[in-house]
Amino acid sequence: MAASTADLYPTNLSINGWTPFLVASTTQIYLNQLVGVNASGYLLPMSDTAGLIFMGQSNNNVLGGATNVTVSANVSPPEDPNVKYRIMDCTGAAQSWVGSLVYFTDDHTVALSSTNSLAAGRVLQYLTSTQVKVDLSRRS
Repeated sequence: MAASTADLYPTNLSINGWTPFLVASTTQIYLNQLVGVNASGYLLPMSDTAGLIFMGQSNNNVLGGATNVTVSANVSPPEDPNVKYRIMDCTGAAQSWVGSLVYFTDDHTVALSSTNSLAAGRVLQYLTSTQVKVDLSRRS
């Protein structure tokens, strides 16, 4: 490989640990929403959708353009200290959920099981029958 002949710029494109993702066309992404990428690599709100991969928390409020390649959003990973612990909505939670792996049913709701089993994390604390505190960095 030849020696450099021009300025070099960082290639990780990460700002404060954020990673930019292209937003799926016509998709609304809200600030602090939990998001994932589809099989084509475009960002969507988390849901119980086959093939969706959890990526973290959105740091932008953006609306995807008419095509997939026009808008991007920055995402903080689940390991980020500001994202790691999240109070999530649920139905029928009990103290026995503590330590259990829970799964996304949408971008702010979890359950002990779901159709596509997209892991959200482990329950750290039972708050009420409709809310639990989840460690999003522990998905196995």
